Amino acid sequence: MHKVNGNNLRKVRTGRGLTLRQLEEASGITQSTIHQIEKGKRLRPHLSTVKKLADTLGVEPDRLMGDDIEEDKPSSDFFSRRSIFRIKMADDARNALRIVADRYDCEPEHILDLAPFLFHWAAEASLRERQSRLDAINAKLAELEGVEAPSHLADYYLEGWRGDEPLTAEQQSIDKNDLFGLLASRDAQPEDYEPSEQNPWVQFLKSLATQSSETAEFEYWTPRWNHFAYRVASEDVLNLVGGNQAAAEHILSGRARLHELPQRIRDAGSEAIAKWAVEAGEQAIAEFEEGDLLGLGG
Repeated sequence: MHKVNGNNLRKVRTGRGLTLRQLEEASGITQSTIHQIEKGKRLRPHLSTVKKLADTLGVEPDRLMGDDIEEDKPSSDFFSRRSIFRIKMADDARNALRIVADRYDCEPEHILDLAPFLFHWAAEASLRERQSRLDAINAKLAELEGVEAPSHLADYYLEGWRGDEPLTAEQQSIDKNDLFGLLASRDAQPEDYEPSEQNPWVQFLKSLATQSSETAEFEYWTPRWNHFAYRVASEDVLNLVGGNQAAAEHILSGRARLHELPQRIRDAGSEAIAKWAVEAGEQAIAEFEEGDLLGLGG
């Protein structure tokens, strides 16, 4: 349990112009719990409660603890801004954003500003690639139409090769900008088809990753899940933690959240960062397993 300064919570909440009800709706923490914390009647709420309140208010959890703050203004820190604007990011993607920004010496905000443009470019390139392949198939099939069938075989012998329904479904999928191929014919899919790893959008993103000089990899994504898996700049993460593989894995997976890395540890160097990452990662795993045993995992 972590001790929370109720006065700080109240000042940050009111500084954001939020009522108890609004903070409840945004964070999922009940008004009663928030009120008790602010009044000092509940000093040590669960860590997950503290994190939810901090994320919603756009501050680090430490801001809600410790000595009284005189006033509070929305932080200019990027990772806090995303909460103010209600833009949710998975922890591993959030870490990746920080690492990539550092790698190319640019601001995280600029990467997000470019995200719609880059997504549009990749999506259109993926659709064009699918259209090109479909056109090639149709061109080959058109050649067969000019071939005279053997006299002992009916004309439909050649026509049956066309696979009209799957090809038509694929064309409709492309025309409707269906990146994941959800409108494509299921009957034409291989028996071992894994949609999260083999859908056309993921296949295209995987191909982009292979062109990144082994600095990126893409694993899976399907709109039926609430998350996707990719990794970027793994070598940079290893350098950050002095080559500690376990620490790098915790950061890349998002279990060790870089936005929670204290400045004093950051300043202490790679060995201290690695130690922090391993401890944070192991704690995250323990909390997940505890929640899973209680039926709260997912």
